[in-house]
Order: sequence, then C-alpha cells, then structure tokens
Amino acid sequence: MLDTRYTWARTMSQAMDHYCKYLITACNKNRWSEAKATVQQLLDECIHGFLKEGVNYRQIADNQKQLRDAVRLAGFPEISSIKREMKSAMAKLHVINKYAVDNSLQELPYKLKLEAATATVGIINFNSFPGRSGEWAKLKRTHVKEQLDKHADHVLCLEHKTASTYGGLAKFVPPGSWEAFRLYLGLPGKRTDLFLKPPSTTISTVSISSLLKRLGMMHFGLQDPQNSNLIRKMYHTVLLRMSREKDAMQLMQKVDAHSAHVARKVYAITSPSDDARFAHLLFIEINGDHVAFPTLDEIEQLGIDIDFVLNCGDAVDSKWAPSADADPEDDEAQCQLVVC
Repeated sequence: MLDTRYTWARTMSQAMDHYCKYLITACNKNRWSEAKATVQQLLDECIHGFLKEGVNYRQIADNQKQLRDAVRLAGFPEISSIKREMKSAMAKLHVINKYAVDNSLQELPYKLKLEAATATVGIINFNSFPGRSGEWAKLKRTHVKEQLDKHADHVLCLEHKTASTYGGLAKFVPPGSWEAFRLYLGLPGKRTDLFLKPPSTTISTVSISSLLKRLGMMHFGLQDPQNSNLIRKMYHTVLLRMSREKDAMQLMQKVDAHSAHVARKVYAITSPSDDARFAHLLFIEINGDHVAFPTLDEIEQLGIDIDFVLNCGDAVDSKWAPSADADPEDDEAQCQLVVC
C-alpha cells in the first residue's frame, strides 16, 4: 500500500507529511515536547524517506513514459492517411443516418450506434484540435444543436479541468465536422442531453479513449493506437519544434494579422471566436486544410454502404472491448508503475 512506485502511495506520504507538521505545530502550542520529538522522529526517519523515494520513482516513470510516447508519436498516422480515413468516417455517418431515416428506426442496433460513435469521436480528434477528452464527453447535445442552428464556427465547453482558471473553452468546428455532427444528432435513440452517446445502455458516459483505440485499430491498423492525450502531445511537440526553429512567431503573426508585438499577446483570448480561430490556424499550420464532408459521388466511390458499416469492425472487435473507465487527460492523473 505504501509502495512509492504508485502515485497513491506518494499522495499518502504527502498527506502524512502535512499531518505530522500540523501535529508539531499543535505540540508547540501546548508545550508537549516529548510528543513533538516522537512526531519529528517519524518525519525524519520515515516520512521524508518515503517522499524522497517517491520523487525519484516519479522521475523515472516520467522519463520512461516520455520514451514510450516518443516511439508512439513516431508511428503517428500520416496526414494523408488521416484525411482519407476521416472522409470514410463521415461517409459512414451519412450511410447510418440514411438507413435510420429510410427504415423509420426508433432505435439503432448496437453495432450501428458503435460505428456512429466511433466515427464521430474520430472526426472530433482528427479534423480539428480536440483538447482534452473530458471536454467533449461532458458536452451537451442541446448546446451543439444551438451552435449548429446559429451557423457558429465553434462549440463552447464550459465543464473542463481548468475551467476555474481559464473559463469556457471554444472548440473550432470546421464545416465538414458540422455536417457530421448534424447527422449524428439526427440519429434516433438519444436518452440523455450528452452530445456523445455511449453505444451500450449499461454505460452512462462515453469513453473517448476506448473509441479512439477502436478507431486506431480499425482505420489505421495500429495495435497501440493514439489516445487524446497523445494527440495533444503531438501538437505541443510540433509547436516546440517550430519555436526552436523560430517559426512560432510567424504563426502568432498570422493569427493576429498585426505586428510581432501585438502577435505576442494573441493568447490573451477575448472571446470564444478568437479561441476557435487560433485552434483553426494551429490545426491548418500542422495538418493543412480540414477534411470536407464527402459528396454523394465520393461516398459511392468509397464503396461504403450499410453492409460495409455493419461488418467493417468485425476484425478488431474481437481484440477490443468497450470501457466505462474515465479517460486520463494528463500524465499526472495516471498511476504509473515502474518495473526495476
């Protein structure tokens, strides 16, 4: 339980450290010198050792994770492959929506709900800058519909990890993604106000990491697919390289369309539209244009029909299982075990 290779053990050690310091303060006020000496001995001979060992293990774990992520980033799908597969995901949503309308379905079969959710999660993560997965998992369906009806260029995520510091986060939504969202919103069987609906009725919240894994296995043939955290790291890594090559300021100038002095202040976002505009320019700087929704001719050329949609995931679903676990949004949220 106090194995310092685990994050919970380090948290417990820190709590014990704080509590012992509180006890020492109480002993000083009451002049309990003998009790103070005992608590101080516990701190010096035990707790401080746990804390130091925990810091060392955390550093080792962080270094190992950086190496693993560097390997995974090196195997990140090519941009051309991403664009092709997102076009395919959009075509699937068109086919599923048409099938539901043509057959007047009140409820989609599980397999179609799974394919629709997988396609939508893929479009969110690969056709614009997605941010943290939890921001999308908590997004309300009514808000997305309101933004769609207003022809807005973004959705606003009010519930996220750093909302108390930064306020609402605007997510840029390109036209191709909006059309995909419209089709997804039009599917039958919505029981909650969440935008993303889990395929299974036994799970209340969609697991974006689980669906991203399925998408990576099915569309990109990856055994260890990227999750939302790795996608965020890809953007951070590319921007760091741009900064080292002194190209970052050029991007800032493009965002602000003014002098370098003004461009330096671009991240002081004044409105959700500014936030969405920055995300849009960030995306196209790295990936090029967003994927447009395919035409009917393109969908026909892709060879995607309802039979294809119903069977396309069979090869990976035997190796993949849906998960209700919360998606880790940051490395520090994950319990990392170091094997020495």
